[in-house]
Amino acid sequence: MSRITEGRPRGFTLIELLVVIAIIAILAALLMPALRSAMARARAAMCLSNLRQLSVAFTVYAMDRDGYFPHSKIVITPREIHSFPDKLRDADLVPGSKDRAARSVFMCPDYDLSVYKSNYSSVINTYATNHNVVGYWLNTRWVFDRVRMEEIERISAVVLLGDGIYQLDPPHVYPAFHRGYEIGKYHWIGSRYVPDTWQRYAHEGSPQVAFVDGHAQADKGPWRMLSDSDP
Repeated sequence: MSRITEGRPRGFTLIELLVVIAIIAILAALLMPALRSAMARARAAMCLSNLRQLSVAFTVYAMDRDGYFPHSKIVITPREIHSFPDKLRDADLVPGSKDRAARSVFMCPDYDLSVYKSNYSSVINTYATNHNVVGYWLNTRWVFDRVRMEEIERISAVVLLGDGIYQLDPPHVYPAFHRGYEIGKYHWIGSRYVPDTWQRYAHEGSPQVAFVDGHAQADKGPWRMLSDSDP
């Protein structure tokens, strides 16, 4: 007598399982670039939001201080260095954080905070300001003079702040720039002014900035427009 098998569920064969796994692997390989691109766009959008918020804080700070923005960097002694995040925090405008997981507005989501190292601020900061606008104080003198907000003619064209200068090996974030090509630039130690040795620009080659008028945008590096005299 033959055994009755009708109605009994049939399992997958090994070949069928391998085919399904192969199809899933192919689909994943096809979707991964799109997923990475979507994540990169999301990080860029968060960074633009951070820059807009910081530019508003810069404007409020300047309105209360005779039109002057918070300094990019103030060096008093090798152990006493302040930069704009400290000024904004002391003015109760932007709190900042020492916690890498906090992701405050001073932290660009495109930057790997696991390798963060900087002694220019009491809070974690990956952004930088334009020396030519906010000024740079070193010990007893202005290395770059400050410019009042109302003295800037092309407020929609002059960069106020943007992605920082990211030095590699050892990792380090510099909070100011005075050349457009420095914005959002990753470079090896000792090669800051040697373009052929730069590694890349932030945000897949399109570093982001905020202008004096408060709007923010991304563009292919290198940037220009750091002062009214720029073409």
